[in-house]
Amino acid sequence: MSPWFQILRPHPAADLRVICLPFAGGSASHYQLFANGLPPWVELCAAQLPGRGSRLREAPFQRMDVLVEALRQHVPQDKPWLLFGHSLGCRLGVELMLALKAHGQRLPWHFVASGCRPLQLARDVAPMSSLSDAVFIQRLQDYGGTPPEVLAHQELMALVLPALRADFRLVEDYHLATVTPLPLPVTVLGGRQDRDVPIAELPQWQALSTEPVEVQLFDGGHFFIQQNRDEVVEKLTQILTRY
Repeated sequence: MSPWFQILRPHPAADLRVICLPFAGGSASHYQLFANGLPPWVELCAAQLPGRGSRLREAPFQRMDVLVEALRQHVPQDKPWLLFGHSLGCRLGVELMLALKAHGQRLPWHFVASGCRPLQLARDVAPMSSLSDAVFIQRLQDYGGTPPEVLAHQELMALVLPALRADFRLVEDYHLATVTPLPLPVTVLGGRQDRDVPIAELPQWQALSTEPVEVQLFDGGHFFIQQNRDEVVEKLTQILTRY
C-alpha cells in the first residue's frame, strides 16, 4: 500500500475495509483507537497526509484540488469499503467521492460524515491559518482536540504547526462548487455541544445524497469522536453489519 494510506489493523481476508480521513492536523494514528472496537471481519485503514506522522518531513498540501487528486490516485479499492471523515476529513471525503465518480472509479458503499456542517451551506470561516503562533495555539486549545501537553511542547509544536496551518487554510478556502448528490447512503454524526456545527443543520446533508441520510448525535463538542469514542465505534459497527 502507498504511503498515503496506512493499514491500522491488517486483515487481508477482511470482507470490508473502513477508510478514515483526518481532521485538521490529524494523522492516521488518531484512528488507531477505533481498531479494537470494530468487528474482526473489518480492516481499518487511514489516510496519512504529508506533514504529519511518518510523513512529517514532507511539505503539507495547500490546495484542496491537488490533495484530493493525490488521494484519488492512491486510495485502495481492492475490496468493498466504507469512508469515514471528520471535520476537514469530511470535506476531503466528499471531494474524493466526486473525483472518483468523475473518473468512473468505485465509490464507497457508505459515507460517514462526522463533525461537519452540510457542505452546501456556505459560510465565512474565521481565519486561523494566518494567526500568530500564540493565538493559533490558543484557538487550538479552545477546539479541544489537541492534548494540553502537546500544545505546551514548544519543539513539537514547531514541527506540527506547518501542517496545522495548511489544513486550516484548506478549510478556510473550501467551497463546494456544485451540489451533486452522490448515489450512496450517508450517516451524519454530530456533537450535541459542538459550537461550530449546529445540530439543527445536520439533516440538510440529505441534499448531498440520493439515498436516505441518517443523523446520529453524541454528547461532546467538536471532538466527540474522542470524547465518546466507544459509542462512535459502536455506531460504525452497526453500519458495517448492514453489509
